[in-house]
This record gives sequence, structure tokens and C-alpha cells, in this order.
Amino acid sequence: MLADIELLQRFFALENERCWKEYGAYLADDVVWILNENGKQVVINGKKEYLEKIEQAYEDISTRFEVKSITKYEKKNEIITLLENEDGDMSLDIFEIKYGKIVREWEYIL
Repeated sequence: MLADIELLQRFFALENERCWKEYGAYLADDVVWILNENGKQVVINGKKEYLEKIEQAYEDISTRFEVKSITKYEKKNEIITLLENEDGDMSLDIFEIKYGKIVREWEYIL
């Protein structure tokens, strides 16, 4: 099993490559993605809905992003990441991983 930081690095690489089938293997069936953007919060529940949302987000764009920082916060067993796309748009993400699967993601589009 991959260490949590390695798991996220692979997860992000698959997102950039649009390899959705393999990407989905890193998500728990009951994953929760809390997306905060433009003052609104959307909660996406479950792997199926998560994959539909992410595929829709990338449907007609070729944008790729880079991981600017990735830090494991041991006290809460969370990983904090800062991502930046080619246009300079950034997101701050907090991931909770259990048993080698992402179970919760809080994403803040900056």
C-alpha cells in the first residue's frame, strides 16, 4: 500500500492524465468531497457522484496543474495540498485517507 503522500501524488498525476478509471480506485465508495468556490459550498457524496463531477469539470479543457506543496498533518491524520493550474488559479485541499483510500476532501478554490 502506498504511503498517503505518495498516494495523493499518484492521484493528482492520474487527474492530470484524465485516467478516470484508475483515479477512481483511490476513492472510498462513501467518499465525501466538500467543494468551496465563489462563496458557495457543494457537497458531493460517494465515488460515483465524485467521478461524475470531476469528469464534468475536465470535459472540454486540457488544463493541468502542479502540486505546489503537500504536507501531512499528523495530529489529525490529514494531508494539506496547494495546487496551481497553468492559468495561475489555485486550490487548497485537505484530504483524509484511511486504509489507502481517500474518504474525505475539503477543497477551497482560491
